[in-house]
Amino acid sequence: MNRHLTIDRRLLALHELVRSKFMLDPTGVRSLAIENLDRWRARGADCDGYSQWRLVLRTSSNDELASLLVERSERADALRQSTPFTGVITQDERAEVFLHQGALRNSFFAARMLA
Repeated sequence: MNRHLTIDRRLLALHELVRSKFMLDPTGVRSLAIENLDRWRARGADCDGYSQWRLVLRTSSNDELASLLVERSERADALRQSTPFTGVITQDERAEVFLHQGALRNSFFAARMLA
């Protein structure tokens, strides 16, 4: 499987979790993401993706943001690569996604080898 496709799928799965937490606490999740972006900018870490997220977080409705988090488009894929949602999901939740994605990849390769 293409490495970029694997990364995009993993990031989508992580953002599905972020979306579920956002739906429960939109103000808290949005605030945490903005705080992360502001802190990173103050430390000199800024990029186009962060600027785009900053705009999205400040101008999008809750429904628009929830949709963007799990949207399947080039723009959403690119945004997820520079996510500001660090701290929204736990390390255990993140590890579960990585384990699940690895299991999917392994089953894909096993199926190809058996075909």
